[in-house]
Amino acid sequence: SNQINMIEEKEIKYREWKEKPDFPNLNERQGLIAKTFVERLVGGEDFPKPLYKHQLEAVLKVIYRGEKEGKWESLLDIVTGGGKTVIMACLVSYFWQVRKCEKFLIITPNTIVRERVKEDFEIKSPGYAYRDFPFFFNSHRKVSERLVCKVLRDGTDAVSIRDANIIVANIHQLYEGRQSQSLEMLLSPKVVENLVIFNDEAHNAAADQYREVLKLLRQKTIARIDLTATPYRLDREDLDTFPPVYEYHVEQAIRDRVVKEI
Repeated sequence: SNQINMIEEKEIKYREWKEKPDFPNLNERQGLIAKTFVERLVGGEDFPKPLYKHQLEAVLKVIYRGEKEGKWESLLDIVTGGGKTVIMACLVSYFWQVRKCEKFLIITPNTIVRERVKEDFEIKSPGYAYRDFPFFFNSHRKVSERLVCKVLRDGTDAVSIRDANIIVANIHQLYEGRQSQSLEMLLSPKVVENLVIFNDEAHNAAADQYREVLKLLRQKTIARIDLTATPYRLDREDLDTFPPVYEYHVEQAIRDRVVKEI
């Protein structure tokens, strides 16, 4: 029961923070941007389409854990069809505006997922996430009109990492023994100063390869977010981000009409 009390206490603290967000590790200007960011999300007035409640919670839990607890590695366990890309897009805009990071690596387990993620981050694509969700605001408002998304399909794409803000790659692209040109490029301090990593469908991650890549990039990784949609295969062996900071499962999603009955 002690553990339950601790969990409840944590949740109460989190809710209080949500009402009155503070950011002890940010300077005044960054703190103001962060506060406005959270208030806009919670208020929802600026958004033609509001976020689903679970999307909002997922984003805020990651920010809270980082800004208040100093832990920038998180696991989100969210049902397939629960709009994970919007969560990623929202967090991208947070790190860009508040933490001044302009390079994001989205690691996908396979080509199908890779191409799907790309659809949501390419400006020309009809599904472009920032069209419906103006996560960038004030002086950053126009960032969403110049975000460069590059998909790594083979070694020759490595050069495109230089100009890219959002890099979408299969784990295999980054892990070809040590000879991956893309990995070399990401490791180069001239090309990438700091990085936020999203590991999409983390339960599929070829665990050893993924760990190896993360280890090499650790020095410059300011945050890492694992996203998964499976409650069952998860344990500490698989993901060192276990347990999830937020979970949203299929039963709840059906009740909320987020996904249709299977």
